[in-house]
Amino acid sequence: MLIIETGKKYGKIIDASGAVLKALVKIFTFTVPGSYFMKNKHRWDGKKRFISKDGKFRVGLLQEIEKILEKNSIKYQVKKFSKNSWIIHRWPSFKEVEGFLQNHYGSNFKLRVFQQNLIHYVFSKEKGLFQAPTGSGKTVVLAALALSSAKFGIPTVFLFPKKQILIQTYTLFKALGLDVGIACGDGLDIKPITLATIQSIHKISAIYKSTQRVIVDEVHEFSNGKKALEGLDLFTECENFLGFSATIPTDKIPYYNLVERFSSIQYKVEANDLILEGFLTKPLVLFKKISYDIDPKDIIATYPNIYDKYIINSTKRNCEIYKQVAKWSDPLQVVSKILILVKNLEHQDILEGKLSNAGFSVVCLRGSSTLEERKKAIETFQKNTFSTVLIGTVILQTGVDIPEITHFINARGLKSEIATIQAIGRALRLHHTKKEVVCYDFYDEVKYLEKHSRQRLQTYTEKQFEVRIDEE
Repeated sequence: MLIIETGKKYGKIIDASGAVLKALVKIFTFTVPGSYFMKNKHRWDGKKRFISKDGKFRVGLLQEIEKILEKNSIKYQVKKFSKNSWIIHRWPSFKEVEGFLQNHYGSNFKLRVFQQNLIHYVFSKEKGLFQAPTGSGKTVVLAALALSSAKFGIPTVFLFPKKQILIQTYTLFKALGLDVGIACGDGLDIKPITLATIQSIHKISAIYKSTQRVIVDEVHEFSNGKKALEGLDLFTECENFLGFSATIPTDKIPYYNLVERFSSIQYKVEANDLILEGFLTKPLVLFKKISYDIDPKDIIATYPNIYDKYIINSTKRNCEIYKQVAKWSDPLQVVSKILILVKNLEHQDILEGKLSNAGFSVVCLRGSSTLEERKKAIETFQKNTFSTVLIGTVILQTGVDIPEITHFINARGLKSEIATIQAIGRALRLHHTKKEVVCYDFYDEVKYLEKHSRQRLQTYTEKQFEVRIDEE
């Protein structure tokens, strides 16, 4: 019989015959993208192995290993030499959680059924990834975890990829009456419950060993970066790892980078389910086909050159954006709040100039803006009583709560499923001014960009969003 031994961080597969172990090693071995250009130089075969040839693996991978063994009717026994199970048996009731949250959200606040289910799974798991769409109230779940840690004295670290998201959560926790510490930028105040950015994780080295629960928001941002993954490994005595995101990676290496530390996805809420239940706004995705007169030289052009010519500096494409803004900003129609996402500042400047010169109200958010400047810009966008355009880069992709958005334009293209879902998620929050949200995208019929357009179209379709294609 196959024996699997597990400790705090690592496990080992003991297989007398060696055949099953060999098969498992092969299943959990993947080629690193771009490794072809590096492997000879570094005497490396270009592979990422999540199980070593002698059977060693990180314990988060256990659930995935068990699935494969059970699917193939292979008998096995798990011997656990470490289990920090006391944490998962100490959590407040839903009534306590609701009463706690009513201190901030008001006496009428009630947990929705899917939030109750998510909180139940979170409290009952030692490790796990949890997927819930933007606007589903994930912050409520984080607050419930903070309450649990405070009530039962569980030393806890909340990790965030960006200072902006941390500050939002810290502000909520303080408003709820929680005594929490912070580590970001120039600030450092370590407490039993501490919120930190991954960039400032070195500042909390004093509590690496004492931390018994690590909770990571926007965990997809930790799936590839070496520094982020190494940061998670610093909590050497912690076994309670919980990760949250609207977009858990589906590519094998990023996915298993998370799984081996957090375990598999334990609970998943789909955006379309919440749309049907009336908790999120229904999106209508409009794809505008754009054909171009291709310069023969562009057949051998690189992706950056194609992107610069046919997206950033494309008069035809930018004019389509202008036309849509003009259409939605008609003073005879209801007030529109239009979000435009771009990839870089050059494109932002081009669109801002074009729209501002035409008399439209435009607000811009830049990565160099301070948190106060960002807050002021967003408030201006929200409070304007006339149609307004907000243009931003990746800083608007995650961690920004603007339910007033009525229209969204994906001006940047890109192919990533994560970027696509995170971006459209900005517009799905409920607001009394909208019954649906219009999401405008481009099907660019040109080298590289057409493939990216097809991938975004596939992502929207798989999420069961209504999609219409507008031919030229």
